Amino acid sequence: MVNISDLKTGQLHIKPNAPLLISDFKIGQTLTVSAQQVNGNQVQLLVGKQVLLAEHQLNPVPKGPFQVTVKQTQPTLVLTIPKPEPSLHSSTQLSLQTGYKQSLGSQLAIHQALQRINQLPNLPQNIQTIINQLIELTLKPTPLLNGSQLKTSISNSGLFLENKLRTKSDDKKLGSDTKAQLLKLQQNTFKALEQAPSSGPLKQLSNLISQAINKLSIQQLQLFENPQLFSLELPLANQDRLESIQIEIFRKHTKPNSDWEVILQLNVENDEMVVKLTLNGEQQSLNCQIWCETDPLKQRVARSLEQLSTQLKELGLELSSLTVTETKPQQSNFTTQVTLIDIKV
Repeated sequence: MVNISDLKTGQLHIKPNAPLLISDFKIGQTLTVSAQQVNGNQVQLLVGKQVLLAEHQLNPVPKGPFQVTVKQTQPTLVLTIPKPEPSLHSSTQLSLQTGYKQSLGSQLAIHQALQRINQLPNLPQNIQTIINQLIELTLKPTPLLNGSQLKTSISNSGLFLENKLRTKSDDKKLGSDTKAQLLKLQQNTFKALEQAPSSGPLKQLSNLISQAINKLSIQQLQLFENPQLFSLELPLANQDRLESIQIEIFRKHTKPNSDWEVILQLNVENDEMVVKLTLNGEQQSLNCQIWCETDPLKQRVARSLEQLSTQLKELGLELSSLTVTETKPQQSNFTTQVTLIDIKV
């Protein structure tokens, strides 16, 4: 009897239907075999020119040729399906990811950094002016907030500063860019620290700026490595506090009629809400799922579904479904990809 074992999925116990020469097999030898027919827990396995009948527990049985290694020849022949070695690409990605995180240091979301920066006392007036300009760049929630304003906020998020520099954008566009303003604030803070090196607030400010820039750099690297997956935490000025809208946009195909998935995470009066939009590019149909953390928020959203449906249809979208779901929406399987940089840092 021949025993072929898989380190992950089970074993094959094989009885040859032709004479099997054990001397033809050597421990450590690699063989290419293939499954010919599968019938329940039995499979015909082709080894060289021999067809062997096996009782198996593999799930699934590999299709096409696959490799096995001779582990044992006596008292039975044992063949093992080896674990795949980590690819060079995966190893390189892991090394680069670790290196980037170590070199960039700790990160902090923009809205959190600005919230803490805005509470620092006794900052020079020129520095406070730049901080105020940064806060003015944040998105303001209003009843008239539209796609154009959201697009502008995304463009000014800091993720595209280098592209603006490459295309020689005018000073007005650069002045509205979050990363450009952070770098300007950092430069002025360095100068102020030269004049007052023992200033506690300035040291805290310098540290917070660096963490915010690191966060943006991580997001830029992730977008560069996988341009079909866009992730951003957009600062939101909500009355007297700074919050954020987390936006993830995934493009499934690169053809003209692409499928799109958008996930929005935000707080509504301290209650979390997650919205998942799935757009079928070919049919121009939209599926919308809304999850609310609390029942009061769920009831408020449910009362507004008809108005939201009307607004979506006015945009020319064919609404296939619009529901308030009990299950928190997650990314679809096709959006889960191995990325160089973890966007959740």
